[in-house]
Amino acid sequence: MSAIPPLSCWMAIAACVGAPILEAQSSYDPPVTITPRRVIMPRAVRIPVEISRATARISIEGNRAQTELTLTVRNSGAANTEAELLLPVPEGAIVKGFFYGNGQGKYTASLLPAQEARRLYDSIVARALDPALLEFAGFAAIRTSVFPVPARSEVTLTIVYDQVVSPENGRFDYILPRSESLEKNTEWQIRAEIAPPCTNVYSPTHDMETAALQNGTTVLTLPAARNHNPGAFRLSWQGAAPTLGIPQTTVYACPDSANPKNGYFMLMIGGDSITSDAKAAAIPREITLVIDRSGSMRGDKLDKVKESVKQIIAGLQEGESFNLITYNEGVEPFSHEPVLKTPEQERRAFEWIDGMNARGGTNIHEALKQALAPPVRNGTLPLVIFMTDGMPTIGTTSEKAILQLAASHNPGKRRIFTVGVGEDVNAPLLRNMAETSRAVPTYILPKEDVETKMASLFRRLGGPVLADVELTLPGDVSRTGDMVPSTIGDIYNGLPALVTGTYKGTSPFNILVKATRPDGIRIDIPFTVDPGRISTQRDDFVGRLWASRQIGRLQAALTDMGANMQDIAALQRDPKTKEIIEEIIEEIIRLSIEFGIMSDFTSFFADDGSRAAHPAGTPLRLSDPHLRASAWSGFAVQERSGMGAVSKQGNIADMNEQRIQNKRNARNTADGSAREADTIAQLAQNAYFKQGGVWVENSVVQQSPDQNMAPRYDRIVQIGTSEYMKVADRLISENRQSLLALDGSVNIRLGDEFILLQNTITP
Repeated sequence: MSAIPPLSCWMAIAACVGAPILEAQSSYDPPVTITPRRVIMPRAVRIPVEISRATARISIEGNRAQTELTLTVRNSGAANTEAELLLPVPEGAIVKGFFYGNGQGKYTASLLPAQEARRLYDSIVARALDPALLEFAGFAAIRTSVFPVPARSEVTLTIVYDQVVSPENGRFDYILPRSESLEKNTEWQIRAEIAPPCTNVYSPTHDMETAALQNGTTVLTLPAARNHNPGAFRLSWQGAAPTLGIPQTTVYACPDSANPKNGYFMLMIGGDSITSDAKAAAIPREITLVIDRSGSMRGDKLDKVKESVKQIIAGLQEGESFNLITYNEGVEPFSHEPVLKTPEQERRAFEWIDGMNARGGTNIHEALKQALAPPVRNGTLPLVIFMTDGMPTIGTTSEKAILQLAASHNPGKRRIFTVGVGEDVNAPLLRNMAETSRAVPTYILPKEDVETKMASLFRRLGGPVLADVELTLPGDVSRTGDMVPSTIGDIYNGLPALVTGTYKGTSPFNILVKATRPDGIRIDIPFTVDPGRISTQRDDFVGRLWASRQIGRLQAALTDMGANMQDIAALQRDPKTKEIIEEIIEEIIRLSIEFGIMSDFTSFFADDGSRAAHPAGTPLRLSDPHLRASAWSGFAVQERSGMGAVSKQGNIADMNEQRIQNKRNARNTADGSAREADTIAQLAQNAYFKQGGVWVENSVVQQSPDQNMAPRYDRIVQIGTSEYMKVADRLISENRQSLLALDGSVNIRLGDEFILLQNTITP
């Protein structure tokens, strides 16, 4: 048995070897099988066939979706090859065409219903001793006729199929099946078009770029650079035309795997078509740009900030206003209060910006005080973009005092969008200043482009449609808990607000959201969450999004304990504070294990057990005191600036704002580099941790008395045996078949039994 490196996550291809085509194919030669991830073949056969590129074009109109997949298949070997394509698709799909190369030659494709596809999957698994295809059990499949792949050549395949997308509870869900394997994906791109009417368009699985055409069509694209998450591509939307004056709302819910009567929910509050008047469709903005011009900003850094500020002023609309404030040890405003944007004011502002130079210290407290003091223009949304590249060094420098200013001396309720440039900023201070005022922080790392990040922030602030958003529970407050975020920010066009939380019981409960429209009218937005009707394991991403946000909030709470550095010694001596920190860390570790989410306290999960052991070599126990001690040694209390602090606060901000799944646990490390964890797998409602070469299911860790990460099992079940297929059938019945995509051995809990499932045979 041999394997060629990772292949496409979508499909399986069975290939036969020949040189020339078919001539070297003996009737006794078993076929080569290309699974959704790799090529598996007889020991004597070596043929480097792979899918090098894949593109999906999806067109949706009403309840009908057409999918066109274009695949590039490469044979870099010296032998000609024949292959067939096996593509998992949703039940009910209809094949519209299969095209090979330039369309020459007669090649066909047919649909296999789910049961027939399962039988084919089983036969391939039995022959190839690779269970990966079984993760697609329940899907139908498209199977093509055999086509040639000449030696040292590429061929292009295009397959088109239609499907009916039926709404459930007013929501449409499109799915493109792909493997959950963490192996490196083939380069692929997606473009999806949804004809109107459609609102609250959302992909929980991939970071899509969204645009609207003049005819109202919504276009979503996924560039190859954003192809991070494995697993199916999902797209959800509502098909009803929006009601003027009423924001569009969507509710998602999934049950808790341990207690199905409880679970997790997510509210989506959209801002489409709030008013019919295009000019009144957004709240006019009043933006105050606060610019650090201390000595450390000298040179290219200040030049790029100047250009970014000019672009923001140029991007303001008629009726919007702005002000400029620069600061070093002193504070200089462009105007005593914000001015309306006019061609003359824009010209004056640009001249003023060009005259800025960098020198002196950093008086953050006084600059913030002057930014918050002026009265707000009536009918506007007051925003502050506060930029700095350093720690407060002049005037009031206490982090606690600056936060008190932001929280309690902001009469106009200005939103403070902080921007930290470089690694010498007080990262927790900037995050807290922003979150206290219903805003978010932005951190620009040394290798990142200032203008690009500032432009991204300004795009986010485009077209505010709902302000002063508040959430209340008019009924039984005990039905819900741990809602994240606890304070909802303003809602901008094209960026719906997402609120996650937990629920108890399956009966309906109500949530009321209040907000102010662009016309100044205060409105009620009622939600009815009915878990008994809408909660489904298909929306298991909801629980993981909630957990990620909750971990971010808990890590922020630890960091905030260090806002007053003089209190550290007292905190360490206070038994009550120590108890609180222990409880917070316990909850972070519990959530990390349950949902497979890496945090600053569980980063060792990414090391395949190499750091998860004591010097004596015994496996790590998550109850060990040395994990808790890290709260005092930098993370929770003392680390305020430097690349490590900026990276950690950036990770916290990302988790607090998380909108899509992060299946690779991508995050910034202490040196500012991006890192993904290939030793943590998030599959369905379970998590798997690779320890010493074995994937250990979270249920195994949770059942260990001391939370020991070492594998533990009652018996071994080997691929190729009847016992293995019995276990696979049960996993499929429990919607856990995606774990069969994991390479090597997987330690799972099945009922009351612990099993070591061997998904591959070692030669």
